[in-house]
Amino acid sequence: MSGTRTHERIRLGDSWRDITLKLSEANPGAIMVCARLIQDARGFDLASPLGILQAFLAIDDAAVFGEKLYLLFHDLCGDDVLKTLTVLRALDARVISPERLHLELDAAVSGTGGELDHVGLLAGVLGKWPQFGKVVGG
Repeated sequence: MSGTRTHERIRLGDSWRDITLKLSEANPGAIMVCARLIQDARGFDLASPLGILQAFLAIDDAAVFGEKLYLLFHDLCGDDVLKTLTVLRALDARVISPERLHLELDAAVSGTGGELDHVGLLAGVLGKWPQFGKVVGG
């Protein structure tokens, strides 16, 4: 996200393992999410010079840690890597606020729902970064 980072669990020089452990809070589901992002998301975001690290910085800045990271991926994004990346880039683009995302995550935790407008989020992200979602070499 632009400007001053607020949570800063991730530090310069952290390995992917360090980043995964910090953001997952050792939650098995969140560890799987980090692994999926590292494995499947490379090359999706041509708009970011930081590549997949940009997604992890958005997770860090929005304080979506542990169980909430798993719920974002599983419940709100249907285990879809591109939808998850879209939400994270929408945070960067200020299309959705961290507060709004946490409201939806809290609803998912409580079992009362939790829903995101993925089409609207994608439109907002593409409005700022038209290269988003285009695969390298694709």
